[in-house]
Amino acid sequence: MIRNAIVRLASCVVLSGALSFSAPSKATAQVPFEELHTTTRAKIRSPKLEIVTSQDQFVNAWRELGRRDAAPPVDFRRQSVVIYFAGVKATTGYGVAIERIGVRAGSLEIDVVETIPGDRCGTGQTATFPAVAVLTIPWKHEAEPNLRRVEHNCN
Repeated sequence: MIRNAIVRLASCVVLSGALSFSAPSKATAQVPFEELHTTTRAKIRSPKLEIVTSQDQFVNAWRELGRRDAAPPVDFRRQSVVIYFAGVKATTGYGVAIERIGVRAGSLEIDVVETIPGDRCGTGQTATFPAVAVLTIPWKHEAEPNLRRVEHNCN
């Protein structure tokens, strides 16, 4: 009888929220970003995340994106450029976008969405190299891409 009362009391305390066993907060602070360029003709054959922190580095990265024009000027004291290269894809129909950028535990988290052609999609038999570049907060520390693949429904 006393044991049942203790169990009921303990469950009331837990249910009321007076006793908490939750893990420490892992909240992610979202940061603003703006798309600079997206392409399927980058020159990088393997998946890669690049954080660009200088204009000289950006000029080279701009060429890796397949651009022949001059790289736009960026104030790297106030911003950095994040580029995600998806690597070589065997056909057309692939794309890549940055969906969200956040900071958590001293690391920049980049949510990348890669779209892939579905079974009913007609694709060209040409290799493609999807990539996306965005302008965001200045960053010189670790960065981690979180890749999510989404299939096209070409009905």
